Amino acid sequence: MAGKNKRIYFFYYISIIMLKSTLFILLINDDLDYGAKYLTEKKLTNLQEIIHLYEDEFNSLPETIRVLCEYAKHLNINISPYDYYGNKIDIVALTDDNWLIRSYGKNHNLFGNYLYKSKKNWNGDFKISNRPEGLSPYISNPQYLLSNSSYSKKYIARVFSNSVTLKKSLIIVKNTPERELVYLYQTDDIEEFMWLGTSHKIILTSKNHYPIQIIDLDTNSVNKFDVLYEKSSAKKYVKIKPFFSTLAGSIGSSFFILKSTNLNSPLDPRSFFNVDNLFVVTVDEENDIQIERYNTKWRSYDARIKLNDNDYFPSNKSWFTINDKQKLVNTLDKWHKLALEASKEPTYPYMLYHLLTLYESAAAQYGNLGEHKKSLGMYGFASEFARELAKGQNYPTWLRLTGWHAWGRLMKRKPTFLPLWTEDNHILKP
Repeated sequence: MAGKNKRIYFFYYISIIMLKSTLFILLINDDLDYGAKYLTEKKLTNLQEIIHLYEDEFNSLPETIRVLCEYAKHLNINISPYDYYGNKIDIVALTDDNWLIRSYGKNHNLFGNYLYKSKKNWNGDFKISNRPEGLSPYISNPQYLLSNSSYSKKYIARVFSNSVTLKKSLIIVKNTPERELVYLYQTDDIEEFMWLGTSHKIILTSKNHYPIQIIDLDTNSVNKFDVLYEKSSAKKYVKIKPFFSTLAGSIGSSFFILKSTNLNSPLDPRSFFNVDNLFVVTVDEENDIQIERYNTKWRSYDARIKLNDNDYFPSNKSWFTINDKQKLVNTLDKWHKLALEASKEPTYPYMLYHLLTLYESAAAQYGNLGEHKKSLGMYGFASEFARELAKGQNYPTWLRLTGWHAWGRLMKRKPTFLPLWTEDNHILKP
């Protein structure tokens, strides 16, 4: 009899387990996706409120979702780290003062289906700046290397930087009022990105594991290249040593890079910004790539592109409308103001570079006029901007190492040889 009772209890126990599993399976079934979505969104809202409490108490963001759940237990709130699709929820620190909590949604893939809540509304962080298709390779204006839209304006992308964790996040959203999240990639070695021609493909450069990635929003795929080869002849390919690079424009299905294998040394611009250091990368239909030297003439620093009034990222319109042909002191004042306003935008390190070159140019010009006191003051400003650029741990590598080079040269009152980002590359007048 006792054995029979045990069998009955065991049957009830198994039945309850199976019932729970069946309910869970029903909950994540595609036919009942709306219920899972509703419950997940509700859970994200609850987690959002708990994060606010955590921040108020510890003045920081919980490092992981499990840390947050443990903190919730301390508040007598039992909450699991999983959404109602059975996937783990993420906490992503975008910047020093903004974050999001993310569910992958029902498909658990890299693209779309995200459900998320953020600390701050980020609609204003995604303004359109659309680069027209170029006729020949050129150095892309810095405005287009860390935030812009696809040629079709269907998508907008931006890099967010966190100065505490030193991580960067590439965020792609739909160009709708809701700014619906399409893709998120976070790591500590993102350098720059650029849309490829008129496509919905993004070229992403990094400094460590994957120097080049191709993100294709039409096929929802990512090709990561950790080993790259340069085509040196019709049938010969040479393995490329680890490198960092800057993106230098695109034409059709090809884009251009300037690269360096000097990963930790001050970067001499005379060798970096040189036509002998220009490479063309061709992307085929399968998103595979071929790299070779580009031997055709190119327009160095053709950076001025007209925009419509409505097509600009914060500070973009000012960047293009500052008149570099007016008096130097007025130009410097305007660039100072613009840099202060954009100190948290992804273009800020490029503005430091620009100010550095402008002040060095001013120092040289005042020196030639015999106004040595003003010249020393301008050199002092240029040195400070160079030092700040060099110390920016999450700035693109080529900018940081250029800053180190410039700082060392300026402290000795030697020319940096950094090219000016000015219209027609002309010299500004005092």
